[in-house]
Amino acid sequence: MQITKGKFEVRAPQWSPDSTRIAFDANELDRYGDRHLYVATIGTDPAARDNRRVTTGRGTDIGPQWSPDGTRLAFQHTDPHNSADIWTVSASRNPQSAMPIRLSDSMPAAMDRSAFVEPESVSYKGQTARRCRRGCSCPRGSIARRSILRSCGSTATA
Repeated sequence: MQITKGKFEVRAPQWSPDSTRIAFDANELDRYGDRHLYVATIGTDPAARDNRRVTTGRGTDIGPQWSPDGTRLAFQHTDPHNSADIWTVSASRNPQSAMPIRLSDSMPAAMDRSAFVEPESVSYKGQTARRCRRGCSCPRGSIARRSILRSCGSTATA
């Protein structure tokens, strides 16, 4: 039976310890680099499933893992201003308990997080004259950005 439906990609499904829910991560349509965690409550009737998003905001939330008691999910989060770290969030329906908690901070304190470049979607004409879309984290006008686009067959100067 199909659990999800839509124009998105679902990865890393994990059954809850009591086998009534599945946690997974899914991308945001047209928002490259944004993935969130969802919990599908299956219960005893798969046709009456309920899919609920448990993380929000910018960034990538991936690889959900259930706590042994099934009340929380551990996951990896990264965003344009933070390196990949482990977070945890409530898997319950209570929105006040759903505030994620950071468990690790792998970026050195001396790093200027505000200097990081946010990824953006770049569109260009490829070698086959077809429009191509890619995510790019290089500053506009940089040599690296031009090199990446050229390697994809683009004549763009982004």
